[in-house]
Amino acid sequence: KRAGVTRFTLTSVVCADSITETRSSRPDRKRRAISASACSAARRSMIGSAIVTLLGIGAGVALALLLGAAILRPIRTLMDRTSELAAGNLAVEIEAAGTDEMGRLLGEVRDMAAKLRTAFSEVKGAAHAVSAGSGQLAAAAEDLSAGASKQAASAEEASSSIEEMHAAI
Repeated sequence: KRAGVTRFTLTSVVCADSITETRSSRPDRKRRAISASACSAARRSMIGSAIVTLLGIGAGVALALLLGAAILRPIRTLMDRTSELAAGNLAVEIEAAGTDEMGRLLGEVRDMAAKLRTAFSEVKGAAHAVSAGSGQLAAAAEDLSAGASKQAASAEEASSSIEEMHAAI
């Protein structure tokens, strides 16, 4: 391989020298020995190398774009779902696909959302129980107040009766 690379390089240099020599019109026997086909082959080889290099660069860019999209898609999904959770939408569904780090992270966020829904449901149930208990407590306090009013009225009536009896004696 090294000899081919060296030969290619020497051929290219000699071809370039041959072209320069033709322009300067100082012919040399050694340089005339290089045929036009050798220079043409060297040019084709350089063009082929340039094409292969450009194709490699293009394939690398395409692969980078595909990998970037594959990495960013789950991140954007996670950002969208956590934004919905932060806005108070506890009914958001999160699909965890894959076993890589992003898949596991999506699964953890899905589990967190489920636990938040459960906790919210429990708090809501407890709030209803407290509300019902406070309603019962208010009713009991009202009954107690009514009973106290009746007792006060009965005590007042008894007091008046006793005064009347005392006045009659």
